[in-house]
Amino acid sequence: MIVMIQELNELRRRLQSLYRADEKSCVRYLVEKVELSTDSKNRIYNIAKQIIERIKHNKLDIIDSFLQQYSLSSDEGVALMCLAESLLRIPDDHTVDELIKDKIVNQEWSKHLGSSASLFVNASTWSLVIGSSILKTEEKDSKFYHIISKLLKNLGEPIIRKAVKHAVLMLGKHFIIGESIEQVLQYVTPDQNLYSFDVLGETSEEYFNTCMYSVKTIGEARNSSDDCFKSNGISIILSALHPRYEFSQFDHIADEVLGKILALCREAKKYNISLCIGAEEAEKLEMSLILFEKLRLDESLSQWNGLGLTVQSYQKRALHILDFIEDVAVRSKHKVMVRLIKGAQWNSEIKRAQELGMINYPVFTRKSYTDVSYLACAQKLLSKASHFYPCFATHNAYTFATIMEIADKNHPGFEFQRLYGMCKDMYDYVMSELATNISCRICAPVGTHGNLLPYLIKRLFDDRSFISHDVDLLIEDPLEKSKSFNYEPHPNVPLPQDIFGSDRKNALGIDMSDLVTVTQFFDEMKNFANKKWQIGPIIDGQLLLDNAKFYKAVNPADLRNVVGEISDATDEQVLNALSIARSAFSQWQDISVKERAKFLEKAADLLEENIKELIYVLIIESGKTIPNAISDIRKTINFLRYYAVIAKNKLNDVEKLPGMVGENSFIEFGGRGVFLCISSLPSAVVDFIKQIAAALATGNVVLVKPSKYVPIIVYEVVKILHEAGIPHDVLHFIPGNVDTIYDKVEGIVFTGSLQTVRIINERLIGSGIPVIAETDGLNAMVVDSSALMEQVTTDVLSSAFYSRGQNCSVLFIQNDIAEKQIKMICDAVEGLRIGNPIELSTDIGPVVNKISMDMLVQYTKKMSEDAHSTLLSKLPVNMDGYFFPPYIYEIEKISQLKQEVFGPVLHIIRFDKAQLHEVINDINNTKCNAFSLHSYIQSRVNMISKRIFTNHIYINRSIDSKVEADGINYLKYFFQEKTITTIFDT
Repeated sequence: MIVMIQELNELRRRLQSLYRADEKSCVRYLVEKVELSTDSKNRIYNIAKQIIERIKHNKLDIIDSFLQQYSLSSDEGVALMCLAESLLRIPDDHTVDELIKDKIVNQEWSKHLGSSASLFVNASTWSLVIGSSILKTEEKDSKFYHIISKLLKNLGEPIIRKAVKHAVLMLGKHFIIGESIEQVLQYVTPDQNLYSFDVLGETSEEYFNTCMYSVKTIGEARNSSDDCFKSNGISIILSALHPRYEFSQFDHIADEVLGKILALCREAKKYNISLCIGAEEAEKLEMSLILFEKLRLDESLSQWNGLGLTVQSYQKRALHILDFIEDVAVRSKHKVMVRLIKGAQWNSEIKRAQELGMINYPVFTRKSYTDVSYLACAQKLLSKASHFYPCFATHNAYTFATIMEIADKNHPGFEFQRLYGMCKDMYDYVMSELATNISCRICAPVGTHGNLLPYLIKRLFDDRSFISHDVDLLIEDPLEKSKSFNYEPHPNVPLPQDIFGSDRKNALGIDMSDLVTVTQFFDEMKNFANKKWQIGPIIDGQLLLDNAKFYKAVNPADLRNVVGEISDATDEQVLNALSIARSAFSQWQDISVKERAKFLEKAADLLEENIKELIYVLIIESGKTIPNAISDIRKTINFLRYYAVIAKNKLNDVEKLPGMVGENSFIEFGGRGVFLCISSLPSAVVDFIKQIAAALATGNVVLVKPSKYVPIIVYEVVKILHEAGIPHDVLHFIPGNVDTIYDKVEGIVFTGSLQTVRIINERLIGSGIPVIAETDGLNAMVVDSSALMEQVTTDVLSSAFYSRGQNCSVLFIQNDIAEKQIKMICDAVEGLRIGNPIELSTDIGPVVNKISMDMLVQYTKKMSEDAHSTLLSKLPVNMDGYFFPPYIYEIEKISQLKQEVFGPVLHIIRFDKAQLHEVINDINNTKCNAFSLHSYIQSRVNMISKRIFTNHIYINRSIDSKVEADGINYLKYFFQEKTITTIFDT
């Protein structure tokens, strides 16, 4: 539970209430707040147009000409930017060549010939046309041309590689001021522009040391001004000071982060230079505000006004963040530097909210709304001159003109800011002609091109407002534009709950980055703490506990905590359930598909209403962590809705077929009869309930046999299905041994191990009874040298270790990056938390029972004794309960793995690039269940996706075996078709 940030004053409560507020009401409020007179709007328009007209005829330098020709709105521009982003971080020439070929060959470069006034751009385009031709391999070429092409290819690839790398370095030099702070300060002269430097570091310690050194170096080189706003400064990213800078970890890391940033601030105060805290994802804002408040109120930083904070206007909370900062400024009796930006992580904010099923977005969905928010914030900043030193970071002429219009002519001081390498012409003009008494600070990244270019390319993708050629678009009034939209959100960005279209809703999530929500969540968890379950068979709607023999279910995280008592069904009860279900089949068949679908949709709604209790059950019964438990229940809800929609749209009761004159042919879809749903895996709750839903949707009656170790969650879901309208005689809950009816049902659907499904199949040889099995086998991930290693690390941790792992068993890493990638993974594992899953900070909970624990102990002991495996990492653990730490082994071949391992154990295999096809063959021979590929070479992605034989393929993301991927083809296993042909008199 978050302790440090529990207390919420009125300001922070109001701030948090706007986190994911209704967009329309937010925008309406901001437009009314900012409303300008007609005269003001006319002056703003004229100034903005004057700026655009003045600079658009300026001769562009080489890079600006190139970016204008290959804009990010074109496929060719995007291809070049992707190439630039990846090229310098790839260590081997072979992969570099493949990347260049991948991005260059299939683009239409010839359409850009002669389109630019720049000789360099036209020469570059000719080079791209020729390079594309050389790199193509067309089998249809004539023999002579093929020989020439091959010769050019062999000679040309190294030349092309060198030329492309040189071009990327030119791009880097345009946007990166220098590779070290000493180099930068030699370039910067005190009588020119002011700078704010962003530095990089590969680890948190390296970043802190680099920042500390940079502050000292900048301070020693500063001019003699007593005003900290009139000297160069530095910008700091808090998340770079600690690898676990996350809301869930804040209690554990707050003191360490505060200590580091306080030390940097004290050093900045010593030299009287500014230090601005940079903006990050919306879910980190609350942490940043708390740390900012503690810093500003710290006595050791008194008499220093250089502490700054960045505010992103695309956040709905932006204006009210300023209220919070103002309150801190008043209490601390200091002016605060506020850097106002529009925001640079829009795509990831939208995707994150959709992925988690949030009620709304933390950001606006239209650019004009962000612009309005920016202007509202600017008004606030300019109206409180005694509390704020405003820094307006913008590349937009209209925004600049508006700020100049609303600023008091006697304002004591504010500044504009721009990114190094961008909008130089605009600011050279406006600073010399329109705002001669106002300074413009340049925000300049410092570091190696390989490390910084990915960041800068992302900034280019996110900041396209000044790349437009259309003057009218550049000087549109965001207030009028917002009104023209009637303040409505963008129609192409549906709310997170509506991303699946009008047919079904995305399951609503729980925002565990919002303190108000988190507090309410844990209050509700306390309500369930004393609840004890007593469960047994539910047959024909009756819970049968008479003369029952119970066994205890204990919390795997706390073996003293008895969760409840379970009674298994007797053989007689199992046969009785089978008889009742079979009698109900014909009546259930008579209920239309649409009615059955409504039952499933109602069940999904009820699960959503009861999500907190179901999450609690998953945590205390199976050891799921809070994020995993939320995710599992949401996926269960989504599967119920998914199959309901498929049933309604695809499983019509009768479908007319084309036929001869005088005949009518129809096909009817119906259930097979009684389906026995069995789960032997304690971790596969989502897959199991998905199968129950599929059987019901297709018109079958169902007997549910849960895993012995997690029956309570299934018991609760069965009760909800009954409450939703599934008839009692159609769905029965029979925990315990059901071997006696394997051959008495019309179908078996099974979730569990390969070993168990083989036993079932052997029992049913010759019976004709279908067995639909989903087994957890080995899952593999392949990482080539074009992969983004930070993303790989995150996805490996998520797949192999979070909760208790098992979504990634084997990780293949290309040799060229293996050493660095393995170190990053091992270092990240050291920061994981093993503990009680009821705590938000826990990453790895317990395994579900002693059998699983003992199996893992025996397995890791055997692996540690294997001469062909090397233990790379093991996290120590000393706790009561079934806690098992993460293990990482390096092995030589996937064939060394002889069994499924259900726990946080990862096996790493290195491979040479030439062995990639062999790796794919090995994975196919092992019959892996799921596969992930991390590669930014699209041709390689296409090739491997076709060759791999797994059920689920994930590209540049973590492995998740419960993605909604089973559609109508899966449901066909659950129903039978009946063809009816009638002859009528013509």
